[in-house]
This record gives sequence, structure tokens and C-alpha cells, in this order.
Amino acid sequence: MAQLGRGGRGRVFGLLGVRAERELVLRTAPSPQIPLKQVFVVPASGPEALQHYLETIERKRTLREIENLIPPDDLKILRGMYRETPFAVWGATSGRGNTRTFSQMNLGDYILFLQRGKVVLIGEIAWKTQNREIAQYFWNTNVAGETWENIYFIINERKLNIPAEQLWKYLDYEPTFRLQGLMQVDRGRVAEVEKQYGGFSDVLLRLARGEKPQERPEHPVVDTTPPHVSEEDEKPREHNEIQWRLIRLGHAAGVDVWIPKNDQGKEWEGHKFKEQVLHDFKSGLDIPRTVENIDTVWRFGYQIKAAFEIEHSTSVYSGLLRLADLRTIAPNSLYPLYIAAPKERREKVISELKRPTFHDKLMLHEVARYISYDKIRELDEKYGSRGIGFGPELLERASERVA
Repeated sequence: MAQLGRGGRGRVFGLLGVRAERELVLRTAPSPQIPLKQVFVVPASGPEALQHYLETIERKRTLREIENLIPPDDLKILRGMYRETPFAVWGATSGRGNTRTFSQMNLGDYILFLQRGKVVLIGEIAWKTQNREIAQYFWNTNVAGETWENIYFIINERKLNIPAEQLWKYLDYEPTFRLQGLMQVDRGRVAEVEKQYGGFSDVLLRLARGEKPQERPEHPVVDTTPPHVSEEDEKPREHNEIQWRLIRLGHAAGVDVWIPKNDQGKEWEGHKFKEQVLHDFKSGLDIPRTVENIDTVWRFGYQIKAAFEIEHSTSVYSGLLRLADLRTIAPNSLYPLYIAAPKERREKVISELKRPTFHDKLMLHEVARYISYDKIRELDEKYGSRGIGFGPELLERASERVA
């Protein structure tokens, strides 16, 4: 695995070092559209592990604490990833087994924590480093003088409370399987879960809600519409305005924003879209390239947080197809999918969402929400222009769920 940075204090590994392996996984994954993410499981039940969990998982840490222990270039990347928010972090000692498993971790892979027979947390590997000084700062040393220097930073962590036997069932392990230490789950087992249910983390989040995960449909809705092509008017269109406001609200919410490549050259009232959005949608996201044509996507770390279709045309069907494509690939995902449209088109949006294909087969109504242009303008004027104080929950309150 290649290094992005090296200092006398340790090694920090970054995304460039995993591309070759990720490309190999892409060729062997069950669906060529989805890069297969690995799954690692760590036990955290002993007295020492429980204390560490409290200190660096429950109690989030900050980059300011360890900024003198990380090379400047790597610190800059970490700040860009976490946006100065506190983070969770974990480490493993340098025994042969731990080091071998640690070396297999790629950025964006899942990490699960088990405590006393239950899966209590899932997150993604955001960054990794072999750094004894950071480990000693966070966890000191054990009685043998060892420290947990194989360190991985975590992003998008979610608390769970799932009996371990439920996890083992979906991964085709015996219900009585006992985890002995940091373990990489067999890739074939993970691939089967993804093939049948979509995103692995979505399955666990469903189980945590007491729900049975939905299987991917045998005959998915396929988006046969051409790539997103902008219609040029003599003056900036309302579509451009709403897209810009969603870009700005995304930044106020502390997320990265994607818009289709055909839209990146646009601007609204002098605001150039290309300067404010991601230029590479693919990295670390478990979605097909056909979804790149969704009008606006918010992401944080390696996960989508919300997706938006802006419907200014007569029909809303093409936008719904793009959202349906996303839902087909990940039927258990719970992040919101928004249809933004003028208030006079509200009834049309809702009636389309109630079509049997969208409602009964894809259960799109679970996550689809309607939001008016006026509500987006109101939120953007209040929060987007200031760039702070906005959270996705405010957007959900301003929108309307489709029953």
C-alpha cells in the first residue's frame, strides 16, 4: 500500500494506495456497477477495550489534540475530510495477525464493533496510520509495553444494537461463531449480501430498526433517459437557481456536493458551480455510474447523505427514474431522496410517486420527499448565505413525506 505522507512519527496511508486493489475487486464483485467494500469486525468487550471504546469512540477526539504528531500534508487532508468535527478512532497492537489484517484495510471499508454478544457500531475507514506516538497519546501502553499503533480513523459511524447471531446469519456463519480478534470477513460472504440486499451497512441499519431487509428486485426499473442535458435559456433558469441553492445549503451542512458533469460549467448570479462541487463522483461511493446524472447529491466521507432531482419540466418521470435507479441498487438505504419542484406541481409529483412501480415494488415512498422551490429559497436565504448553522434535519422538516 502506497504512502501519501511519511514523517518520523509514523506512516499515514491514503486513497491513492488502494486503487490497484479496488480495481481488482471491481472485476470480481457480483455486480460490475458496484465496487465491493470489505468488512472488518473487532471485539471490544474486555475491560481494556471497553475503556478504549469510551475514550476514543464514545468520546470523540479532535485533530487539534494530535496535530503535532501528524505530517502537515496529511493533517490538511484529514481536516478536509472531517471539516474540524470530532472523530472516532481505534487501533490494534502490532502482532503479526493484527498487522496483516490492518494492511488489508482500504479507505471506505466497513468496520464493525462487537461488545458482549452484540454489534454496537458500524463505521467506515476514513484514514489509517502506523503511529506509536498517537497510540500512546490516546491509549498509553498495556502491561507488556505494547501500544495500539495500527490506527484507523472512522467516519460515518452509526450506533447499533444487534445480536451478533443476526450478523452471522447474513454472513453465513454458524450462530455460535465466536470472534477471537480483529477479523476480515470473507469477501465472498460480503459479496453475497451485497448481491441480494444492496449496501451492507443498509442491511444492518434495517436490522437495528427491527425491520427485515428488502431484497433487490429481480426486474429493476432502468433509467433509459439520455444523460442530463441542460436546456439553455436566454437568462439563468429557475433550475439553475435551485441547483445553486442546494449546493450552498450542502456546504452549510458540512457535506461535499456533486452535480452532473454537464452542469458543472453553469453559474447563477455570478456563482460558478464548478468551483463549489466535487469533480470526481466515483471515489468510495457504492453506486452505479448511471446515477451520476442526478441533479444534486450530498455526500460525507464515503456515504451519500441526500439526493435531489429538480423538476422544472412538464413531466417528473425522468427524475423519478434516476432516483428509482439509486433505490434499485440499494433498496435498504434510508437517506432521503428529494423531488424539488414549484408548489403548483406538488400534486403531480405526489401522484407520480404513488405509481405502483415506485410505491409498491421499490418502496420509494419510504425515503422520497417533496420540497417546494420556495422552501429551498427560504432555507438558503437563512442559512446558505451564512454558510453555517444548517443541518439536514431542517431540510426534512421543510419537506413533505409521500405516504
